[in-house]
Amino acid sequence: GSVWGSYATGIHGSPWDDDGHVPLVFYGPTIAPGRHAEFETIASLGPTLARLIGASPGEPVDGHVLTAAIR
Repeated sequence: GSVWGSYATGIHGSPWDDDGHVPLVFYGPTIAPGRHAEFETIASLGPTLARLIGASPGEPVDGHVLTAAIR
């Protein structure tokens, strides 16, 4: 679509699927296998990565740990 000018893709906040459905892949021994179709926001990435390395945020953060993805 965007190559031929029918619509602009990847514009933050746009209603197009290209902007709203971005896969996130975790891999490693502490990651639970499987596919999760729940909608999440980028705000949950920080708390999840912190939990994976055994750290805790130094201040309150938005988002939550994606516990379904961690063993």
